[in-house]
Amino acid sequence: MLYGENTNNHLGIIFYGDYLDLYNVYKTFYNLIEGKIFYPQIYDFMLEFPYILREAYQGYQEKICIIKDNVKLDYLGVKILYPKILVFYSLLEYAKNTIRVDEGNSAMIFRLKHIIKTNLKKINVAYANKCLNRIKDVIQINNEFYDVSFIDFLIYKYIYTPSNNFERIKMLCTIMEEIIPTSQNYKKFINGFYDKEKLYNYEVLDYEKLNW
Repeated sequence: MLYGENTNNHLGIIFYGDYLDLYNVYKTFYNLIEGKIFYPQIYDFMLEFPYILREAYQGYQEKICIIKDNVKLDYLGVKILYPKILVFYSLLEYAKNTIRVDEGNSAMIFRLKHIIKTNLKKINVAYANKCLNRIKDVIQINNEFYDVSFIDFLIYKYIYTPSNNFERIKMLCTIMEEIIPTSQNYKKFINGFYDKEKLYNYEVLDYEKLNW
């Protein structure tokens, strides 16, 4: 069964499962995003999730061995940054509520929500609830003019600015508030207030070298 754990430094979640578990997440994701309800740049941004999942169930990412009912099982794992998985989940939830989906897809979305919620609360319950309450607003990024590079800009800050795990989850709450197109930070970003190349060279992040 699919489950998840926080990474050591709380940058994100590692989702664990066998081949079929991860493949079913992959299949659910595609079933929901192929409904032509997302603008092209949002659709392209979301494709990162199934790409990472495919790498995992093809054996290119984390691998662990667990014992279940005295049986040795090989599980695969995939690491996803918290800001990204919260955005992915928000958009998937919107898709689930917009198009007709079967029970299997609905169950998978519920499972993802449970894993995210449980692990965020292991860090800090109060800030976890704040983050989760803001998920419903993220769908505002699904508009024709939204600049998805702003998400990478926020993620860079999330990775490198906080001095400890508690500060990081506080920043995650701020990101969930700032990510929408009506936020002041987004407006500053698209109006050139930030010198992107000098301040955050976010386009060259090597996720494999992060201190997860």
